Order: sequence, then structure tokens, then C-alpha cells
Amino acid sequence: MPAYVSTETQDGARFQDYWSSLPREGLTPHTRDFLTTPDPALISRVLILEVNDDFLLVRFMGTNLVSLMGVDVTNKEFGAGLPDSVRATFLFNCHAVIGQPCGLHEVTEFVSATGRPFRMETLMLPLAVDEGKPPRICSFSAILEEVETEEKDRLRFHAKRDAAWFDIGSGVPDGSPQYPQA
Repeated sequence: MPAYVSTETQDGARFQDYWSSLPREGLTPHTRDFLTTPDPALISRVLILEVNDDFLLVRFMGTNLVSLMGVDVTNKEFGAGLPDSVRATFLFNCHAVIGQPCGLHEVTEFVSATGRPFRMETLMLPLAVDEGKPPRICSFSAILEEVETEEKDRLRFHAKRDAAWFDIGSGVPDGSPQYPQA
């Protein structure tokens, strides 16, 4: 049984329970099993990323995240428009999640459409794929503060505030996750 990371939200714990309950191919559930019977309350806050050598491609973006970002970036590069150093940090952390494999728990600061900063908790876990396909990660996000509806549209990444690996059965990478600053 994978180790759980302590989350700031009950939905974060439910996301871990769902991921852990799925059939395994080694340590990780397959992408198709993850998407077969998703919890409707959680799937709207899920992002599935394809991890390529030099970029991340969004393969699934839940409706809540589309609403928060103000745009659907499915089948587009994750982090396009952010500084190269920030995108490189995201890529480094995703390669570590796939390579170990392990989980990543992070708290990120965003800025709302009205300019108010708020925090979002994110959990990233690896997913298995068919042979020959690029690896994938599922990511679940939950806003930690109350944010008015009008503030949620077109949020902007600001900075990572806390990030840590967590064990899903094969240990964790040496060192800490990287912290990008936008």
C-alpha cells in the first residue's frame, strides 16, 4: 500500500484513495483505469500530463481547471508562456515523479484576476501507459482559501511555496523538488 502524504484538504485525501484503489501495473495504475470510473467531484480538478523529454503536454484538463485558467489547454504544452526556467523546473519535477516513481505534493501561490494571492494544493502521481507511449502523470488541485467566483477566472501562477516528494512504494528521489519562481 502506498504511503499517503498529509493533505490540507479532504479532497486531496480522496484523490489519493481513488488512485490507490485502482488496479496496478507495477506500482502505478494505468491511465485508462484512472479515467474509467472517476469520481465526478474530483475529476473536474484533474490534469493529465504526458511527460516528454523536453516538454509536458496536457492530455486531459478537468472543467474546474479550465474555468480557473480561463482557457482549455488540452493537447497544448503545459506552461507555455511561462519563463523557460519555470517550465524547466516543472519538467524536472515530473521526470522525477516518473523516474522514481513517487508522488509530489506541493502548495503553489497564484494571483487571482483581481490581483489577490491565494494558495492551491496539488498532488501529482504517475500513471502507467501502453508500451511505446510517453509516460503520464495525473495531477489533482484544490484551492486552499475562499476565492470569490469573479476572482477565479484567469488565475496566474506566482510561485511555489512548498513541495515534497512522497513514497508510493519505491522510495523518493534524493534531494528536494525544485521551486520555480515566475
